Amino acid sequence: MGLTSAILLVALYHTNLAEDDTRMRTLIVKSHSHDPYFNLTLEDYLLQQMASAQKEPLQAILYLWQNENTVVIGRNQNAWAECKTELLEAEGGRLARRTTGGGAVFHDLGNLNFSLLLPQADFDIGRNFQMIVETVRRAGIPAERSGRNDILADGLKFSGNAFRIDHGVGLHHGTLLVSSAFERVGRYLTVAPAKLQARGIASVRSRITNLNAFRPDLDIAFWMDQLETVFLETFGHSQDSIPGAAEI
Repeated sequence: MGLTSAILLVALYHTNLAEDDTRMRTLIVKSHSHDPYFNLTLEDYLLQQMASAQKEPLQAILYLWQNENTVVIGRNQNAWAECKTELLEAEGGRLARRTTGGGAVFHDLGNLNFSLLLPQADFDIGRNFQMIVETVRRAGIPAERSGRNDILADGLKFSGNAFRIDHGVGLHHGTLLVSSAFERVGRYLTVAPAKLQARGIASVRSRITNLNAFRPDLDIAFWMDQLETVFLETFGHSQDSIPGAAEI
């Protein structure tokens, strides 16, 4: 389904909810595209949609998406310094730039991306992180926040996060490594010389993990459902909202 359909869907959601401003309003959007340019454009569209309707009752959006064989770099990064662009292109991969800062990451279909969008007044990074941590802990995995950007399990990183405030809307997006192919991280990304000298590629790679190392029985679909459940528990939803998730 194209971006036009996504626009109509979100507009309809606002129309359905305009009569009652007293209850928390939430929207869940799942992209069926694995194209990073579509997915990042839709994320920005959702932010702009919320920014242009701040007096409307929509108060929280969860957007779930996946990119196939893609390197995503931070807003201020040099693509040629961070990524082996010629190799990536030769092997059918894509290079995309996100609107937030932070480092370069590799996305494949073993990775689930999530985006949380809220009005700036309600944007609480600590609460957002707690939602993700709780999602993972419910599966019996010992998740914990580490520093400003990461979530770990047994000291290994499975989620990196980045943030942006724009036009009165807060964006918090991140990754959940479920069954990602780590060998491609070293294949396409250029490891910083300081890290390479201090630890070596094998050591840098060993600091990350997949959630299926703890629960191999749980797939991407499970984690999508789990995120939706905890999101609705955290931010609430009204009986007037679209049943289930909005599918794009």
